[in-house]
Amino acid sequence: MEEKNKKINPVLIEGIVLCVLSVLGIIFSIICHYGFKVEWKLSPYLFPLFISIMLCMLSISLILSSFSGLKEAKREKGDRKTFLLFLLECAIYLIVLRYLGFLISTMLLLGAIVHLLGEKSWWKIILISVVTSLIIYFLFGVYLGVMLPKGKLLYMIGIRL
Repeated sequence: MEEKNKKINPVLIEGIVLCVLSVLGIIFSIICHYGFKVEWKLSPYLFPLFISIMLCMLSISLILSSFSGLKEAKREKGDRKTFLLFLLECAIYLIVLRYLGFLISTMLLLGAIVHLLGEKSWWKIILISVVTSLIIYFLFGVYLGVMLPKGKLLYMIGIRL
């Protein structure tokens, strides 16, 4: 009877979901990298690979912490909804990235995430997403020479970022 009353730890579920997504990100990055036929240091999939590996390590840590005897911190009601919306935004980003390229896709993703985190002022959302995306673009794309996705749709209509 006691076994039926045990609830599944939501931290464990989140850890497993994030671990699966990170492994898929690692596989996606490796497969797409070999299509470019360039060295890893020049690959546009090096940064997503690095982020996926870090996410995998953090999700394993989350899974292990769910087994510890520590009580779970009190969660707000919107946490699960926010988490699922964040995952949906990231999935849409991966799809849109191929067509709109790094700069525009990242601006849209950052704007959506900042809004999801509770910022209501549109000028702040736009400022944060544009400035952050431009800094990342110039740091990685221009200064370090990392090949960032250009975007098929933009290339077809003649826009080259």
